[in-house]
Amino acid sequence: MQAHESGQQVSPVAGGETLGASPSGFDWNSFAADYEALGEPISRPHAEQSLGLSGVTPGERVIDVAAGTGALTLAAARAGAKVLAVDFSPGMVARLSDRLRAEGRDSCEARVMDGQALEIDDVRFDAAFSIFGVMLFPDWQCGLAEMARVCALAGAAVSRCGRGGKGRHQSSPFTTHIASPSLTPHPTPLPQGLPG
Repeated sequence: MQAHESGQQVSPVAGGETLGASPSGFDWNSFAADYEALGEPISRPHAEQSLGLSGVTPGERVIDVAAGTGALTLAAARAGAKVLAVDFSPGMVARLSDRLRAEGRDSCEARVMDGQALEIDDVRFDAAFSIFGVMLFPDWQCGLAEMARVCALAGAAVSRCGRGGKGRHQSSPFTTHIASPSLTPHPTPLPQGLPG
């Protein structure tokens, strides 16, 4: 474990990358405030719809992988879920921790962790989510497998991803999935009118 300037205890990221920097070199730590202002208005409706589709009820245990500044985490917390939010960026985790504290969400926690190597025992959560996160992992299949590993057998694993287009995610075989922990994909169509 290492200490980040935010005061968060952090673990090294798989592959030895700098914490909060993507393999492409993008620094997510310095982008946390901007992401909350610019990215969350796009991701929040997707997070809320995914949460609704999952059937999560008050008191259930939820993990939000690549949580960013917390669109899904905060929606789940407000619905009464007990949430563990994980992100590899200490800057994102620090911002989300501040937001959880400000809302008095004592049953929720944000921790720095690599979504490709979750430091969590098997079958700890009722539902696992990643809203536009796993698609950015160097090994997105590993990220999905980790979400399934920590999810209860009767739980749901939900991942929202971009539609493709130009760039590296164009050939991604999923756009939106609701999957059992066996990772059998069940694509769901995006509703009309969602941003992004």
